[in-house]
Amino acid sequence: MCKPFREPLPARSEEIKEGGTLLYIYRYGPFHVQVDFASRLHALEERTRQWYSHVLIDDQPEKIDHHCRIEAWDTSPWINNTELDEVIWALDRVNIRSSLQFNYNIDWDTGWNSRLHFVQRTGYDEYEDRSWEFSQRISLFPKLMDMNAFLLHSVCVVGEDGKAIIFLGASGAGKSTIAQKAMDAGYSVITDDTALLMFVEDELMVHATPYISRSGLIGRHGCWTVGAFVLLGKDTVNTVMPASRQPFVQSLQERIFETQYLTHIFSFSSGGLGGDIAKRLLGYTRKITRQFKAYHLQFNLQLKLDDVMGEFLSGEGQHVR
Repeated sequence: MCKPFREPLPARSEEIKEGGTLLYIYRYGPFHVQVDFASRLHALEERTRQWYSHVLIDDQPEKIDHHCRIEAWDTSPWINNTELDEVIWALDRVNIRSSLQFNYNIDWDTGWNSRLHFVQRTGYDEYEDRSWEFSQRISLFPKLMDMNAFLLHSVCVVGEDGKAIIFLGASGAGKSTIAQKAMDAGYSVITDDTALLMFVEDELMVHATPYISRSGLIGRHGCWTVGAFVLLGKDTVNTVMPASRQPFVQSLQERIFETQYLTHIFSFSSGGLGGDIAKRLLGYTRKITRQFKAYHLQFNLQLKLDDVMGEFLSGEGQHVR
């Protein structure tokens, strides 16, 4: 991945060094993220602090992995974007003009710390919490790539052997149903929305992310080795069978890019950093589908998860080829 050529951003702004308090540190999987706010953004700092209260760090950690500086977070009646999203990459910066009537400008330094400017059309701020989460995902993504980590839309459940079973499926395939059945059966659910996967040497680990899903589930803090992947589908009969590689690749790619704003941000046609990240994400799908087993689970609402979890143990079943 190409590296930008500018000097690193300062760890803290001058106003913060002089005694201000417009910053906080939160936990993003195994990483510590510090967010600094321009002095006029005290109200935003208070709102986002509440949204991330479940992952805030009270004590200064030994290392800050990523700094995000919020320079502007505004509304304007003059935002009038077209129905087509516009994403422009220029090496170490991206400009996003969304059909949802918001604009992001983000740039990174040589250590992948970021500066962010955001503006949304006046009256369109009902989903400000989602805009904030999206800003943090994009801000962090180059750093995640640098650490061999990426995001995956999935349900992750701790299996009978202590390893994580990752359930994949399109909207409506039954991920939320599986998560609820897992909790009802006493299994530990790591996340039911967005997981952070990270290669540590040749081992794939999974962490929860700060995002609270629509179900209200707060992801579990910790780290689990990935055991197997399960491709979900609804049917009248409950069946488990090994998955071939082609549907595994397709489902994994769709769920990876689904968390990246429907492939708009990191596409293969992007220039600079965006295209580099898209290629890295594709490389992860190839590595995972060669290294791990996958299963098809076709199920109905009468499924008892205890009846099938034992079939997803990483040491059993057909190897995907």
